[in-house]
Amino acid sequence: MLNYIWLALVLLAVAIGGWNDRFKEVTEGAFDGAKTAVTIALGLIGIMALWLGVMRLAERAGLDFSRMFRPNIPRWARW
Repeated sequence: MLNYIWLALVLLAVAIGGWNDRFKEVTEGAFDGAKTAVTIALGLIGIMALWLGVMRLAERAGLDFSRMFRPNIPRWARW
C-alpha cells in the first residue's frame, strides 16, 4: 500500500510540475535527492563494513556476545 502512495506522490509532483512548466525544477530536485541518498548510503555502508569486520574478528577470537549479554535480557524475551 505504501508503494502506491509513493508512486502517487511522484506522479502528482511530475504532473503539477508539467502543468506549471517547471520540469527543470522537478528534475533538479529529483537528482539532488538521489545524490543525497547515495552520499548517505555510501557513508552507512562504510560504517557497517567496519563493524562487521570487527565482529568477525571478535568471533574468530572466541568472543561470544550472546553469552555476554544473556543476563541482561529478560527471561520472557529469550528465544
